[in-house]
Amino acid sequence: MEVHFYINENVVKRPEFKAELDSLNVRYKYKEIPGIGNKEGWKYVQFNIAENNPLWPTIRELLDRYGLKAGRRMNYSKRDIETAEWLRLRPDSQSLPPALFTEECEPVTCCEDNEEGQNKPVNRLKPPMTVNQLSEKIESGEVSPFEYDPGDVNWSGIPAGYPCCGRVKYHVIYKHQAKFAREAFKDAPDFVKTNEWFGSGGHAGRETLISQQAARVILENKWRGVQLEPIALI
Repeated sequence: MEVHFYINENVVKRPEFKAELDSLNVRYKYKEIPGIGNKEGWKYVQFNIAENNPLWPTIRELLDRYGLKAGRRMNYSKRDIETAEWLRLRPDSQSLPPALFTEECEPVTCCEDNEEGQNKPVNRLKPPMTVNQLSEKIESGEVSPFEYDPGDVNWSGIPAGYPCCGRVKYHVIYKHQAKFAREAFKDAPDFVKTNEWFGSGGHAGRETLISQQAARVILENKWRGVQLEPIALI
C-alpha cells in the first residue's frame, strides 16, 4: 500500500507554477478550456506523484507557495487486492472516443438559460424549489441526487456570474435503448467509461459499460447489487 498525490489545478492565474514544473522535468497532462463571452477560460495541469518520490517535497512546497492543493490517494499492491475480503469496483480505463448516437437524447448545456430552463413546465399547484432547497432535500435524503424532476427546480437561483463551461451532457437514458458506435469498442477493455457525460441540474457522471464477457461472469456467479442493461451497437 502506497500513498500517491493527485494534482488537478487551474493555473491560468499561476503560470509560474507550470514553469516551475517544466524546470523540474515533471511530466503532466495539460488541458485548456476556452472561456465563454467575457468569462475567462481554464488551463489545467494534471499529474500523479508518489509520496516517496524524491521530487514530492519540492512539489509540496510549490503547491503551498502558489496556493494550490493535491488530493491524496492510496495505491494498493497485488497482495493487498488478493487478501481483501471486500473491494470497490471502478473502471480504470480511459474514455471511449465520442460514440453516443445523440439524436434521441435530451441535451443539457452548461450555460445560463439552458435546455432545462427553457423546457421547464409550469406547475401552478407547486412553486418550483430553489437550488439551495434542492441541495437541502438531497442532504436530508428526501430527494435522491440521481432521481428528481428538473422542472421542479428554479434554476434561475444559480448566482449571477456562476462559471459555465459550455460543455454538453445528456439526461440519463431511460426512454429508449442507448445507441453507440460499434467501432469505438474495437479492442476496448471489458470495463470502460463513456466519453459522454449524463445527468441533470448540477449532477453529472459518465456511464460504466461492460463487455458480454464481463456480464457473463456476473450472471453465472449470480452477483448481487448489479443491474445490467443492454446497449445497441450501430
